[in-house]
Amino acid sequence: ISGDCAAGSEEEEVYLKNNQHRSFTKETTARTSYLYALWRCENGHVWPETIQNRATKGIGCPRCPRAPEPERDGKHMSKELQRECVAVLKHSRAANLSKISGDCAAGC
Repeated sequence: ISGDCAAGSEEEEVYLKNNQHRSFTKETTARTSYLYALWRCENGHVWPETIQNRATKGIGCPRCPRAPEPERDGKHMSKELQRECVAVLKHSRAANLSKISGDCAAGC
């Protein structure tokens, strides 16, 4: 999957079909979970990161300069993070993740 794949694209659908968690969702997964999720920033970049790192440590898009504020309250992810979360992935180890390329198809 490319780091610039469009939301709802065939490329994204195939990736999610093979990697999306079957039980956990972005609404039900604890913000301290070690599971990976696929995230999309406001500029359309996609990247995998653990839910804990994204929600509690504020680790954001590796291609954008804006660092989000970490969340301090609540058991689950905020509505803002849920909007950025494409899906919870079935992996808890980076080695198991399918490759995500930072290069977009147009060669940007």
